[in-house]
Amino acid sequence: MIEKDDAWRMSDAMMDRIFQLVPDGGTILELGSGYSTYVYDQCGYKVITVEHDPAFLNKVPNATYIYAPIELYSAKYPQLNSIKKRINNHTGWYERSALVQGLHNRIYDCIVVDGPPRDYGRSGLYANLGLFQCDGIPIVFDDLHRLDDLFIAECVAQKLGRDLLITNNGEGKKPFGIVLV
Repeated sequence: MIEKDDAWRMSDAMMDRIFQLVPDGGTILELGSGYSTYVYDQCGYKVITVEHDPAFLNKVPNATYIYAPIELYSAKYPQLNSIKKRINNHTGWYERSALVQGLHNRIYDCIVVDGPPRDYGRSGLYANLGLFQCDGIPIVFDDLHRLDDLFIAECVAQKLGRDLLITNNGEGKKPFGIVLV
């Protein structure tokens, strides 16, 4: 079982918004597993979760885990120049081949972007957006108080031709965003 860590977990407001967006019994594709994986499962949702850290694998018995270690950007796997100019220290993203294999023939109702962690960044989502089924489903981004993550969310929304709704649900709360359908 995954421990509830209030310092790292997504806000209740964000969880409530996800529950409004996903039909009862629907499937959530989560990038970065944690306590939310457990909550989704307990609320009757199916969960497919992409995780780079073996310590977080198989914590929720009903969840489907895709182990995708971080692949560091290199000459073989370059970061997009348009992104590199705008971000601080993002060094890699989930291993592409693991995602291709793990996401093959998977259907989901929402994508929740809560990983990989800040040390690696989320710019790889934009570069690899074609790996995901994005048509007609919302994409929810956590941690938009981090400027790099906000920039990536804006890039994804623009690439998909959709609006990005950003909310913080009250003073002092961590903002999150939703790329609307």
